[in-house]
Amino acid sequence: MSNQSIADGHAAVQIRKERVHTTMLIELLALLIFLAMAFAFVLKEEGDRANPWKEKHDQVLAQLHLAEQKIAGLRKDMRVMKIKLESLEQTLRSILAAGPLAAQANDQVVLSKREFDKLAAALANSEAVIVEQGKANDDLRGRIKGGVGLPACTVTAGSLMRIHLLSDGAFRAEPSWRAGATDTVRKIPGLAQLTSGSSLSAGSFRTYSAQVLQWGKSQSTKCMFRVRAVRDHNDAQKFNAQVKVLESAFYVYRE
Repeated sequence: MSNQSIADGHAAVQIRKERVHTTMLIELLALLIFLAMAFAFVLKEEGDRANPWKEKHDQVLAQLHLAEQKIAGLRKDMRVMKIKLESLEQTLRSILAAGPLAAQANDQVVLSKREFDKLAAALANSEAVIVEQGKANDDLRGRIKGGVGLPACTVTAGSLMRIHLLSDGAFRAEPSWRAGATDTVRKIPGLAQLTSGSSLSAGSFRTYSAQVLQWGKSQSTKCMFRVRAVRDHNDAQKFNAQVKVLESAFYVYRE
């Protein structure tokens, strides 16, 4: 065999070795790329589960959805109440125009002025609640990347109570709910004791306000009431301690 043939053979073997090595390197590189992609996917899944902001984001979206449903229900109730009120107003006007002796029996329901005013107050409260819910809805959208607490209870528009923070560390609450919310408010445990007009110690106030808080959390959509804190003294340290007691059960606005 000539030297040229031997050289050609060695060259062919070397080329085959290089091809094998190249193929192995390509396969190894493909495997590394696949492992890197799989690792990145696992990290993303773990990151999503461990990310507290994502959990808050999901909670806010859920609250926003519930708020939109509640607003839709309130708008429907308000339309029904408006129809009833218009009918009652027409009936009342016709009765008053005819005089008390000329009123004839018919198939319409006749309400006393007290009952009529009560229904009108309930409608006014519902309208105000819808306006506030709309603002709260907009606020949720504006803070969609952050965390928020429970939505405000929609029993009444505005605050539920004005609470005087007394100089001896006690509390005295007065009602501030709308007239149209009275029937519902009467059913809330602890609220009658809070708004009795009596001075309550921090312990007694916590006991009754916890009942109100529990009522809000027992609703189909968990909620908290808003109250207003009225400062009746100049002791800043005591005032802050009293506000903390309020904040354990309510959203607090300071007057």
